[in-house]
Amino acid sequence: MRILITEEQLRILVEQNDDIESITDGLRKAIQGFGTNEEAFYGYLGQIKSKSVFDLVNKKLKEKYKEDFYKMINSFIEFTDEEKNKIISILNKNKIPQQLDADGNIIPKKPIVSFLDPSTLNPSQKLHNFLMYEEGDPAHKGEPVLVAYKKKGDVWTIGYGHTSNVKKGMKISKQMALKFLKDDAAVSADCVRRIFNEWKSKGIEIKITQSMFDTLVSLAFNAGCGSLRGGQSSGDVIDYVKKGQFYTAAQKIKTFNLKSGFSGLIGRREKESKMFCEQGGCTSKSGVS
Repeated sequence: MRILITEEQLRILVEQNDDIESITDGLRKAIQGFGTNEEAFYGYLGQIKSKSVFDLVNKKLKEKYKEDFYKMINSFIEFTDEEKNKIISILNKNKIPQQLDADGNIIPKKPIVSFLDPSTLNPSQKLHNFLMYEEGDPAHKGEPVLVAYKKKGDVWTIGYGHTSNVKKGMKISKQMALKFLKDDAAVSADCVRRIFNEWKSKGIEIKITQSMFDTLVSLAFNAGCGSLRGGQSSGDVIDYVKKGQFYTAAQKIKTFNLKSGFSGLIGRREKESKMFCEQGGCTSKSGVS
């Protein structure tokens, strides 16, 4: 039987392991003093078997020795370009992409950003999982609320944030909650596609990543299509998306449609801002074609 765990679960498991401390100290000590203890260094480097482990070691290096992996490697002249290429080869083997810059310094290799036509996109499974977690029962994350409820200042809601034709006392099954979620996500996705198609009809063609599309759908799902479209001002999230200024759009997401009495939205918006840039592309004019 295979047991599947998420990247976040792996991170938690690794954080609890003393090996992170020993790898961090081992790497640092191997290059201290006169010369480099190559055997020890490559031994510890070989223990970094995933990006999750690499990120944790890198974080520990910064906390404990005030320098990250890249600064540590590049500051020691004992490493020739040939040796740095060997280090890159070991990291790449464990799916931690690196490269050398023009000066022979090791730098993280930037992933290729896939900008896509929004009219061809649909909500991903990752977004559905996100909505289930954020829109469901706050006491049992990922599970739906099967009896209609109403928060002060809001409307009757059920399932995973479903509000259409919901009345007091209404009850549903989990299967119905999942159907409502799928249908509501589809409606929100239609909203997002319409916005881009309207721009396209006016000669403004913007391409985005799947994670950007998912984030915009999440915002429409949570706050409504009208809120995502924005008002008369020119400083809404969607205005910066229209300009291709994705970094600024991501920052604006953090304060998008926050409501008094809904403190949970602050954490959600932080997650959505991060999701927006998850697949890269958060640079000015990135999506203008």
